[in-house]
Amino acid sequence: MRVFEHKDHNLGKAFDRISKAFHQYSPEWIEWVSDPTISEMEILHAVGGGEVIPIENCISAGLKTIIIQHTYFTSGYYNWPKLWEEANLTVSFHDLTKYTDKKFNFLHCPWGADKNTFYTTTSIRNRKVFTTGHVASTECIDKLYAACVLSNKDMYHTGEDFKFGSRYHFLPYMEDNELRQVLNESQYVSCLRDVEGFEMMGIEGLFCGATPIIPNIDTYDWYSKYSKVIDMKGNIVDQLVSILNEDPKEITLPELEEIRNTFDWKTIVTNIFTKIRENI
Repeated sequence: MRVFEHKDHNLGKAFDRISKAFHQYSPEWIEWVSDPTISEMEILHAVGGGEVIPIENCISAGLKTIIIQHTYFTSGYYNWPKLWEEANLTVSFHDLTKYTDKKFNFLHCPWGADKNTFYTTTSIRNRKVFTTGHVASTECIDKLYAACVLSNKDMYHTGEDFKFGSRYHFLPYMEDNELRQVLNESQYVSCLRDVEGFEMMGIEGLFCGATPIIPNIDTYDWYSKYSKVIDMKGNIVDQLVSILNEDPKEITLPELEEIRNTFDWKTIVTNIFTKIRENI
């Protein structure tokens, strides 16, 4: 089946990783095409209201329509359930059944990591905490820095250079092999996006033996049992200070095996395309 993937190429690296996994692990019956006019099925990444018209056009043209729902609350559009009903399948790490009473074909699944890229090495974990991001407030990067100052710990960050101060170390853009090394050197990886978050960096960190710090939000429940969890209604800085003042519990080999089996991209993408085939 000829398949066109509709996505905004201006989105971040996480979307490139998802797309790469879809293409790398798709089954033999999928033929990826770059021309939507010859496609029989479209996979559409829903991030904002800008994807609504392409989804509607796809449905009205009678094409098989697969919606990958990344955001909901911040999308600026509030009639998603109607589109989910009309699509062949909607896939999301959000439990979309909690957002509507409508019935639709749905696969609730996590995002993953490439186990051939992210894995443990023999590194000494001499970095207390690493994080990524471009918006200090919504990803609690500013609060993490405040906690590092109070606990006399250093933080390492890539994304936007916030130039916070002496406890802040900015790392420029890294290739994956360098990122793997940084994650192996880190005790914690902070993944505190306070809305719409899943944060694949948490999974990539886990694959490298780093412990994620995550919010107590449903979309992070996929890997909360391996993580330090922050009560977002409490004093976030104080909770971070408490975490940073202790070393994380080492992730055991059986836990690492369970993590890799659960969040391996090959497993996740295979499940997605199995579900797609059942619904087209």
